[in-house]
Amino acid sequence: MDEPHGPTTIPLITEPTRIQRARLYPFPDLTRLWLRVDLSPFTQPPTLEVTIYDAAGAAVAAMLMVEWRDPRISLTLHLRQPPQPGARYTADLRLTDTHERLLDRQEVPFELTFVEPDPIDLAPTAPRTHEAASHLPDSDAIGGGGDQ
Repeated sequence: MDEPHGPTTIPLITEPTRIQRARLYPFPDLTRLWLRVDLSPFTQPPTLEVTIYDAAGAAVAAMLMVEWRDPRISLTLHLRQPPQPGARYTADLRLTDTHERLLDRQEVPFELTFVEPDPIDLAPTAPRTHEAASHLPDSDAIGGGGDQ
């Protein structure tokens, strides 16, 4: 029996996973950074390596997320060195597949000063395009999302 609006199709993910958006927000104490990353849709969970460099080029924080399963990443990194308020820092993000092949890499420069996060980054889920997300359930649809 045909469906009223034609057959249901699920879009296939044919493009390699990419970093769609990456932001860092220093906490008011400047010793911690809030990392927010949005990834493109994927079928195989990628690995994300993040290294933070200070103005002199020294690595001051690092994190490795192996086979991350959520397209939206929200984590806190702690600086291992005393902060340099107002200095220019850089985040190096490397996205790899299960065979350690590089899928995407971005460098995100930022100033070590407290700023209020962009409202889009405060949302619990990433904004979705219709094509990229029409086959994905809402987060509350799986296992519920509140008091049951």
